[in-house]
Amino acid sequence: MQTHYCPSGSTVTVSVGEVHGVPCVRVENDAPDLDPSELAILSEPFWRKDGARTDRSRAGLGLALSSGLAASAGAELRFRLDDGRFRAELIAPNELA
Repeated sequence: MQTHYCPSGSTVTVSVGEVHGVPCVRVENDAPDLDPSELAILSEPFWRKDGARTDRSRAGLGLALSSGLAASAGAELRFRLDDGRFRAELIAPNELA
């Protein structure tokens, strides 16, 4: 699988678990170039790390759409960065717990 957002040879991990007793799906990958201050804007439409927007193969809508779909289902999409490792957590609505 080719990824555009982590170094070549990195591992992308997908797991299912719980957060405070609520079902959760996690996706993790190395993200050494991601700054913690960028976590708050990752799901803004059209935001991309490339400030010059030189790469026309992506539009910057994936996480914006994912966040919107999660919210419409009553779920939550959270982002974390720990020691250069990015984590996205999709947490199910409380009524599913």
